[in-house]
This record gives sequence, C-alpha cells and structure tokens, in this order.
Amino acid sequence: MALQRVRLDQLRRRSADEIARIVQAIRRARTLPRLAYHVKRHARKMGLGSVEAYVAALQHHGARRDLRLFTYLRTSDRLPFWELVAPDGATVLYSQERRQVWSFFRPDDPDARMAKAEAWWIEVVAQAHGWRFEEYWRWKR
Repeated sequence: MALQRVRLDQLRRRSADEIARIVQAIRRARTLPRLAYHVKRHARKMGLGSVEAYVAALQHHGARRDLRLFTYLRTSDRLPFWELVAPDGATVLYSQERRQVWSFFRPDDPDARMAKAEAWWIEVVAQAHGWRFEEYWRWKR
C-alpha cells in the first residue's frame, strides 16, 4: 500500500533517538486529553469502573513489557500515529503531530482489527542499536 511505503520512508529518515523519545512519551503517559469522554466511551468495555481505574490502567499499560509497537499514517489525513498494543488488544494510541496520547481502549474484536492492520501498519521493533521496521508482520504468531 502506498501509505505504508510513505510511512516507512519517513521512519528511515528519523534517528534512533527520535524514535526512542516518541516511545518514551507514549510509555510515560499519565493521562490524556478529553479524559471524561474517553472514560465514558472505553472504561466499561475494559472492565474499569472509574476515572481513577482508567488512568491507572493507562499508566500500567505503558509499563508492560509484552507490548508491540506499530506506526502508520491515518488514511483520512495522512497524519502519523503510533500504537502500543497488548496481546489482548488493549491499545494506547499516540498522535505524533500533537505529541500526545490520543486514546486508550480495547477494541471489540482485537484480532479482526489487527488482521486488517497487517496490510498497512509497520511494526517497530527495538534492537540493541536502534530500531527495525517490519512491513510484513503477523498479529498471531
């Protein structure tokens, strides 16, 4: 897909330190804009009963070591987004342009969502010295 190629070219022009700073910003998120909206929309589906529980889950998510990192250009406006996705599909969505967490949610059908993403997202994998960009990846290994 053309957007995947564009995004891959953008990533290759970034330094390893730039990417590391983005990942740190995602992992260190303590809240998100429009918190009440996100709690109302996502918390109950995630089994979380309060604003405090939702924020605690967001913070815990960022500290997990079993997350996979993906990036893509949003099709509607070609803006770059990043996602830290847990094995159960729970996701922190980060806007690179706004430099802020955009959302925290678990999709109704994570496997279906990720199966669609396989065609146009790029997986970003940490290595000893930098990052590897995977155009071809599988959600279920």
